[in-house]
Amino acid sequence: MKKLLLSLLAFILCISLTITNDNPDRGSYIVNITLLNGESTLIKDAIASRESFLIINDNSHDLNSSAIIQSFNTDHHDITVVDQYINFLQSSRKLGYWNILTFESNKHVRNHKGRQKAGNMLPDPQDMGYGNYSTREFFKGYYHSLFQSKICRELMFEVALNTVESLCEDYPVDFYDSIINELDELIELTEISNYYNQTYSYNEYRDSYWRGFIRRRVETDNVPISEIHTYLLQAKNRLLKIDESLLPRYLYEINFNNEIKIFISSIGYTLVNISKKKHIFIDQIQKVKYIEDQTKSYYLIEGIGSYGEGYRYLFDEELNRIN
Repeated sequence: MKKLLLSLLAFILCISLTITNDNPDRGSYIVNITLLNGESTLIKDAIASRESFLIINDNSHDLNSSAIIQSFNTDHHDITVVDQYINFLQSSRKLGYWNILTFESNKHVRNHKGRQKAGNMLPDPQDMGYGNYSTREFFKGYYHSLFQSKICRELMFEVALNTVESLCEDYPVDFYDSIINELDELIELTEISNYYNQTYSYNEYRDSYWRGFIRRRVETDNVPISEIHTYLLQAKNRLLKIDESLLPRYLYEINFNNEIKIFISSIGYTLVNISKKKHIFIDQIQKVKYIEDQTKSYYLIEGIGSYGEGYRYLFDEELNRIN
């Protein structure tokens, strides 16, 4: 009898774990679209408002009102130029869900945007249109002065962690997993006290921007590697408090006529029939057209295949492929 009870408890526990770890079949951002017969829409237009979302906005932090931060202001720069630079990187490198500046995340950038520029080599601030060479040099001086101050580092770290935490709570679970994995790697690296004292070429950090970033803080700004290690541990401990099971599975959920949905994530594109819960994995979708006749509804799906070839598939409302 005792063995039977233990077996039942183990079975119930397994079921509860399965349910808990099953992330919701929904998107972080939901778009509802109604198409009439013969009407069509481009996917890029459907998600345009979310694609223009800025990581850093007016409500992201109050560093610009900090007396400590203001004491580092120059005639040319204040903390807002750092915000502008981050947002510039977001638009030019898809910084955020699609790219956390690692080798693996760059694959997602290419899959989602085709020829979209990717990479971990970040542009010089001068490329943002800040002006002449001297202006660029002023930016570098201001930037380094912030990182060379321990109290500024503490303030900026808290803002950065709040931002990443907010993104982890909003974005799909695969983004959260990527952040935790990257933190684990950086924590392991910063445990090696002499790692960043060795001589490497800049290209050694092409796989991860953050490894090079840490090295530059140690070598250029004299930040103790033990301090960086502590920050990384604090970040991981805070993020682990997020309930991963509640995070959505997809970034975008586009609902067409309450009949079919298109889910978009780093994994790719998924077509779903709402009534029968039928899932079809499909290559990059660019356009959806709604067609109907006397019998039923149809959706003409156009996109680009994995080898760059175009495709046109006709599905009925139950996602049976017609041609």
